[in-house]
Amino acid sequence: MEIKSYRNNRNENKYIDIKRTADRHYMWRQRMSWSNGVTNYLGGHPKGGFHRVRKSWMDEVMEDYTEVME
Repeated sequence: MEIKSYRNNRNENKYIDIKRTADRHYMWRQRMSWSNGVTNYLGGHPKGGFHRVRKSWMDEVMEDYTEVME
C-alpha cells in the first residue's frame, strides 16, 4: 500500500495522507507538520491511525489539496 501526501492550499502546515487498501477502500489521516520537525496527527487516533472514507467524500475534500513528494 502506497501512501500519498497532499498539502492544503490555504494552510501549508496541514496535510492529508491517503492510502488505498487491497480491498479497494480509501483510508486517510490528517496531520499538522511544522518546519521545526513537530508533527501532530488529528482525528482521535493517538498513533496517527487511518480512517476509512468514501471516494465521493474524499474527492470533494481533495479540491483544497495538492500532492507533494516527500
